[in-house]
Amino acid sequence: MSSAERGHQLLLIEPSSVVRSIIVSVARQLDLAQVHQTSQLSTAQGWLTQRSFDGILMSIEEPRASIELLTLIRMGQMRCPPNIAVVALVHPGDRRVIEQLAELDVKRTLALPFRMREVVDAMLAMCPGKSLKTIS
Repeated sequence: MSSAERGHQLLLIEPSSVVRSIIVSVARQLDLAQVHQTSQLSTAQGWLTQRSFDGILMSIEEPRASIELLTLIRMGQMRCPPNIAVVALVHPGDRRVIEQLAELDVKRTLALPFRMREVVDAMLAMCPGKSLKTIS
């Protein structure tokens, strides 16, 4: 089954249940993608070994563990493509982490606190063929 047939599938890794709920709600309301959510990197890693996603939104709260997971993804050790789109939610002062993410081909980093419009734009970029519905 292609992603077009099953709809876009995104993985959200975010420790805050409030932030997760908001992102999932917005994605659902705008019909962007089905967002699978977890607060823990270990759960995300388990899911990534079992299934593929179209994109990953990842909060970088545990830099070392996050970098390790991204390294495994880029090495092709997960079910998703090694070049999967990854959006990282980072603390703006974490320059070294931002550099490491760039080395791991993370094309987009959003500084915390982020604007919801930035997350929507990031999800749209991970879901080819999707656009926002016009509200009349």
